[in-house]
Amino acid sequence: MLQRKFILPLTFLIGINLLIKPFWVLVIERKIQLLVGESQYGLYFSLFSLSFILNVFLDFGIQIYNTRTISSQSAQPKDYFGQLAWIKFFLAIAYFIISIFIAYFIGFEREAIHLLLWVCANQFLLAFIAFFRSTIIAHQRNYLDAFFSVFDKLLMIILVLTFLHFRHTITIFQFAQIQFTALGISCTLGAFFVNKHLNISSVKPNIKSIFHLLKGAFPYALLVLFMSIYQRIDGLMLERMLLNGAEQAGIYAASFRILDAASNMLILFGTTLLPLFSRHLLQKEVLIKICVLSTIIILAISGSLALLSWLLELKLCLQCTDNHLENGQNHCDF
Repeated sequence: MLQRKFILPLTFLIGINLLIKPFWVLVIERKIQLLVGESQYGLYFSLFSLSFILNVFLDFGIQIYNTRTISSQSAQPKDYFGQLAWIKFFLAIAYFIISIFIAYFIGFEREAIHLLLWVCANQFLLAFIAFFRSTIIAHQRNYLDAFFSVFDKLLMIILVLTFLHFRHTITIFQFAQIQFTALGISCTLGAFFVNKHLNISSVKPNIKSIFHLLKGAFPYALLVLFMSIYQRIDGLMLERMLLNGAEQAGIYAASFRILDAASNMLILFGTTLLPLFSRHLLQKEVLIKICVLSTIIILAISGSLALLSWLLELKLCLQCTDNHLENGQNHCDF
């Protein structure tokens, strides 16, 4: 039972993500950075970091709250999900207003604000895709969730490669617009699937229900806020605090993508584990089995990555030492 609910879906989820996302992060994004230059990509990276931090006003912990609630309860999913969808719509309006105000306040120029609008629009679509996925995964549709976890990136890869094939160059605005197109298609498909099964299009907003749901999601909103600041504040600070901040943020982004790609693999565990924990919250033996098994898998993956990184660093250090000895130097500053 545990193998069917956890091991097989998780293996499929990680496997399909390993096929798509590393190629996007290490090949496509790297190609984009080389084409647009470090300054332009650094500006994009800092604006993305700002939009990611302010994402708390767009998500407000609803994704996590939705997954946990639907997994542990099955009463009236239509009305419940419909009210959450209305909350997301109202939060999106506040998100755009707050993002533009803060960008003006910390000194971004008009061109950067224009780019920020595209970045925020992409975050808006990503938030709704995550919202739809949280409902899908809460209903234990793990394989469908795995499809939506990579579908937008697959579309982006196809669109970017097609664009470069005909134009041979790209601007950072065009890159953001291509992302918007791919995310829009993925979001539309997710909305179609969820509405087909829950028929939420006829649900009207209920102020009392909205405030009740916001109250329940508030602790998760704090978690989203603090983790967003922890993950993304560095790129924004580099761009704003240094004289050549955009260029330095672009250089930083080139290395950050490796950490980001590795972290995303482990985040996939959370999307699979949260509904399992919620569904079996009162079954102590099942929870212990899930905890032990997931811990072993995570330690195996992270330990292998750490060992591989150490061996690579050792190899580079030995090569550096050999080169210095050949040049008559006594030490290596690697």
